[in-house]
Amino acid sequence: MRVSILTMAVVAFAGASAQAASFGPVATVGTAPSLATAAVAGTGGTFAFIARQQTGIVGAVRRGPAAAWVTRTLATGRNYSMRDPQIVIDPAGTVTAVWTVDQPQPALVAAVAPAGAAFGTGHVVARLDDADGARPRLVALASGRVLVAFDDRPFTGPHQLSSTVRLKTLVLVAGRASPVRDLGGVGAFPALARVGGRAVLAFVSGTARCHLSVCAARPLLATQLDAAGRRSGPTVTVAGDAGATFYPPRVTTVGSQAVFAWVRPGHGAASPPAPFTREFSARPLHALTVARPFPIFNAPGQGTPSVAILPGGGLIGAGVGAGPPGGAFGGGAELSLAPAGGVWQTPSVLTDPSGWTTVPRLSVLGDGQVLAIFARARIVPGPVSYDVIAAEVSPTTGLTQSTLGSSLATDDAGGLSSSVAADGQAIVAWPDDHGGVDVVLRT
Repeated sequence: MRVSILTMAVVAFAGASAQAASFGPVATVGTAPSLATAAVAGTGGTFAFIARQQTGIVGAVRRGPAAAWVTRTLATGRNYSMRDPQIVIDPAGTVTAVWTVDQPQPALVAAVAPAGAAFGTGHVVARLDDADGARPRLVALASGRVLVAFDDRPFTGPHQLSSTVRLKTLVLVAGRASPVRDLGGVGAFPALARVGGRAVLAFVSGTARCHLSVCAARPLLATQLDAAGRRSGPTVTVAGDAGATFYPPRVTTVGSQAVFAWVRPGHGAASPPAPFTREFSARPLHALTVARPFPIFNAPGQGTPSVAILPGGGLIGAGVGAGPPGGAFGGGAELSLAPAGGVWQTPSVLTDPSGWTTVPRLSVLGDGQVLAIFARARIVPGPVSYDVIAAEVSPTTGLTQSTLGSSLATDDAGGLSSSVAADGQAIVAWPDDHGGVDVVLRT
């Protein structure tokens, strides 16, 4: 599908006109080598990020168009887990960051930057059994509460972790944590999205059963959580064939509309992994469509497809294509559109398959413009380097692409982070290959 057709489809599905905006220059914050970032954009010129470094965790906040970045060391030492840090901002401007540590005792750690202020130091909010296995996910509610969902494997004996994984929640208010709540049952790979004063939680149910790196399918379930982190309403089955290793499910919401994305496990070359999406209503939680195949995927792949909801109720999805037969790097970044309740259309190629590409992270602005952020390897002599690319699909100006920087230190999806605020301002952050964190703002 040609880009011009994609643009016209965005106009039809979004039913809106776009305002022009642009990204500013790259600013490098700090000098220490970084391994992963998490960034968030708030309204009124508030931006923040945290970075996992070799020597600990650092956080930075910028409040106001002319303000400087205020950077603080939130934790020191090398005892963090390999899970990527998480960060959110509430409507009042309070920023909350969460990460996990391994030693001296596995724990979930949080740091808060109150509205108008910089980050305080990190503090333990929950003890864990398996910090490397825990996958914390956050959502900021309008009440100022931050809902945290994570999975944790209990010990069955000395130095012996169980094969079962428990889902748990807690609530942070200004950094103060509620008691941990066990949701009951076995589940892993939590995904969270806000629906009013509540949240939709998606997770893979059951215990993983694998043989020779081939894992059996497991159900993808969803439920709603109230502001205290308790189950609220029924638990529904989104799909019976999720749980592919390295492909955690995704959920995105707008109003009462929720869209789930997952990857069905493969069973050898004859039956490779395959992505699907399904639309639900979140009030109450019930299915609106059957599961629909998503047309963009490269297996062994680059991650679960990214899906966003357009203002008119249609969907836009992104992934990495399969590429030409015999290609060394797979395909390039691709986009596809689907009307509300409809099937996915033929994809539109954003980039040629010239290097390793990450799944674009999609955001839809209030004016109908779609923003996609992704990284792509540059094939040059010497060490491989990576470009950070922003693609914007506008109902008025069509498709534009720009390289935000060429200094990404890793192609790991955890290295690159981005966020878009309600007023359209955005932040993109990544570890600089010469040290520090590179930040680009859209204002």
